[in-house]
Amino acid sequence: MVIQNGSCVIVMLCGIKENEKSTCFEYWPQKVGTSVKFDDITVKTIVIKTMKLHSECSGKITIRISGLAIMVNDVFAQAVDHFQWVDWPDRRVPPADLTPICLLNYIRKSRAPIVIHCTAGIGRAGTLIMMAHILETLAKGAKPRNSCEILKRLRRERAYLIHSDAQYLYVHRVLLEYFALKGVISNYLADRVAAFIDDYERAVT
Repeated sequence: MVIQNGSCVIVMLCGIKENEKSTCFEYWPQKVGTSVKFDDITVKTIVIKTMKLHSECSGKITIRISGLAIMVNDVFAQAVDHFQWVDWPDRRVPPADLTPICLLNYIRKSRAPIVIHCTAGIGRAGTLIMMAHILETLAKGAKPRNSCEILKRLRRERAYLIHSDAQYLYVHRVLLEYFALKGVISNYLADRVAAFIDDYERAVT
């Protein structure tokens, strides 16, 4: 799929193992200089580094970037950046900071299709995709629909997208954090935003 679509970025929002259970096939090597082979396709890890996050981020989240070389019949085909969010808990949410925004800004540089996955491809992946959809709508100068309508529309393309209430609320909590940083939240909304944040913290803890 990556080769067919010319994808240069993969975003993985889960671990290989979670709670002592295998949750994702290890389709890329974990050590620099090592390779894995699938028939005529070879995946080699060239470099591994940790993504630098915004100063407003909590520092509790780790995103690992692996630079991969993809070869077909031992001939170089393309380079891929593999982003792994290593500590996003399944069916739950990470700290509500600007990490998703940093990640989306980073991967948006790619003009090729981007692969985003978790375990089932609906919970954590759906959360990031909904966030990206809203931000891209705003970037185009368009007014987004209300959140329920956006989710319904996305679910027509991927059934059951966003797995839990907490993930749905997390989308809004992160966007509010971003809008506050940009200074676009009106003063008359401050009390409502503060009330939502209080309700959010009670809901996810």
